[in-house]
Amino acid sequence: MKSVKRIKGMYANKNFPESLYATALQRKREIQVTSNYELNLFFWQMGAAINNYMDTLNEKEKSIHLKESLSVWSMVKFGSFFSGENLTVMCRFHRTFSDFNIATKFASFLDWEHITTLVCLEQQSDILHAIRLILQDGLSNAQLKKVTENMPSSFPEADNNETVFTKVDPVKLSGLIPEPMWAIWEKVQTEDLYTGAHSIRFRELMHFPDREEPALAAQTETKTEDIIAVIRPLILQFRRKHSTWLNSHLNITYWMMGKQLNEALSNYKSTADKQGAIKRATFLFRQKNGEILFNAEDMKGMALFNERCNDNALSARLAYLVNWEQLLALLSLPDIETMIFYGRLLAQNELQLHELLTTKESDGLPTVPEHLRTELSTGIIGTKTSVEKEGNSEITITEKFVKLDSDIINKRSFVDIFSNRYFLALAVDLS
Repeated sequence: MKSVKRIKGMYANKNFPESLYATALQRKREIQVTSNYELNLFFWQMGAAINNYMDTLNEKEKSIHLKESLSVWSMVKFGSFFSGENLTVMCRFHRTFSDFNIATKFASFLDWEHITTLVCLEQQSDILHAIRLILQDGLSNAQLKKVTENMPSSFPEADNNETVFTKVDPVKLSGLIPEPMWAIWEKVQTEDLYTGAHSIRFRELMHFPDREEPALAAQTETKTEDIIAVIRPLILQFRRKHSTWLNSHLNITYWMMGKQLNEALSNYKSTADKQGAIKRATFLFRQKNGEILFNAEDMKGMALFNERCNDNALSARLAYLVNWEQLLALLSLPDIETMIFYGRLLAQNELQLHELLTTKESDGLPTVPEHLRTELSTGIIGTKTSVEKEGNSEITITEKFVKLDSDIINKRSFVDIFSNRYFLALAVDLS
């Protein structure tokens, strides 16, 4: 993106709202592309886990009831992405695109509907031809279905045997992948997971809190429990990792927008001119979307985040630790080390947001000890220390508080991203 020339005076950077809007749209697209890729790869891994488990069973144990029980459990627990048909597509995806490295590349520019259509084709030559058409013409799945409608295929609903699949030569698949890959991301028409046909299913998968465990069918209870033990960790890991990634990149998006705002506002001398510039930006977002997605206070928060945390690494640490609402509250603290200190406590639920909003240090919240400040700002942290607070009482910051942030993040189960109005404004409402 071209930088806007800085001109002193009232009309400086008058086009910055368009630049700000372009940044928001670009970040939305990056989030959509990454979510699509991660979901496809997760489904490939699910297919691999199911296939590997099924390969250990004899023919009698590979009953239709086992697959049905797995589907029922998965759908009740995590939503309709795990229908029997979709589980079969996952298994076929793994069998057809058997090389993991190749599967990751195709997962980056195909959507799940593309993959479903491809793995239903019965001839290797037809699959390769269809992929060439996708790469050449950027076909959507609707267009792909039209060009493949006369090719021999078998839809998963008729397939109760995971051994029915068409394996494609990895060497031939590899030869189709263009370089550079980024050109394909912009060319191929993929469904938006946040607004498209799978948006409800995706929300079900990312639903919070977890649903109750369903009862298992008696005739397959033992085997179903075994395969559930295999796939449950995969589902939970995907939910945790991807919701954390989405939350952090929402925060990083707002940091980037805040940087643009600060650069634009630095050209205005008076408070009135700065407020007018923010008003123009909010008006543009409302004009393009029919409502105010980001009001003046939201934009001031973005600018403050960038101003208070102008170090890329430290701002990223905060972005991964907390959600946007928590981050806004942390910005009232005196310095970045204190923000990270309390961000870590918030991330572990050792401190609640309302406590941070209503309690000041003089009322009992501990200050950050001097010897911890460098460690907090660099990530090089010891194993145990204590912090004194008023009244000679003591709060002990034990090992669980002072491990690297990744350990804190990996221990939490989930970030409820779809209850975050700021995330919905960016990923769903922005257009």
